[in-house]
Amino acid sequence: LIDAGFCVINTAGTLFGGRRCFVLLKTKEGFQLPGGDDTEGYIVVQISHEYGIADLVLPTATRVVCNNTLQVALGAADKKGKMDAGKFVHRAKTAFSVDKAQALIEAYRSGLGEYAEQAKFLTTKRATIEQTRAYINKVFKLEELKNGTGDEIAKRREHNAKVLQKLLTTVETQPGAALSAGSWWSNFHAVTYHEDHGRWADKEAPVRFDGVGAERKKSALKVALEMAS
Repeated sequence: LIDAGFCVINTAGTLFGGRRCFVLLKTKEGFQLPGGDDTEGYIVVQISHEYGIADLVLPTATRVVCNNTLQVALGAADKKGKMDAGKFVHRAKTAFSVDKAQALIEAYRSGLGEYAEQAKFLTTKRATIEQTRAYINKVFKLEELKNGTGDEIAKRREHNAKVLQKLLTTVETQPGAALSAGSWWSNFHAVTYHEDHGRWADKEAPVRFDGVGAERKKSALKVALEMAS
């Protein structure tokens, strides 16, 4: 991929005493939105020396102003199929393959192009404060507790209010907020910034980019496109 001029090495290193190695490749793909809001393309390559941990070729896009990520190629189509395409477990039938890796990169290119169009669309659509509140409620599933004790209902209501206020504040204070203030693009990135940074603040646990957070980011994009339309 490097010899073909598709990407260059950006960073490389080892983790956990050498049990995992990684290479971050910077691609020539990417796009720019009004105001200098740049999104750049990267590929994370993980080589594992641990049983049960797969080698990975994982495309990701980084919005430069805040370093929040979205696995673009995995969000547009069948998630499991594309994720499996980037996994190379240490068995004969699933060993690392340049052809498989290149196929994933082509899927990434297609996904990034689609993501760029979605991003441009979201920057052109304005969101009212009422719509932003409804968006946060929907993405975070802040539903009232209908069956429960008075104390349980009050606790749920308090929790929902805290999440809503935290995200409303994030919309206004996230890095790059001024680049697309009041747009659905800004609302979407308030969620991704919160998932990649905000919810890990003051916690000892290591930041994770998979699991609930990854699913919520994908949901945030889908819901933003639906509501903006």
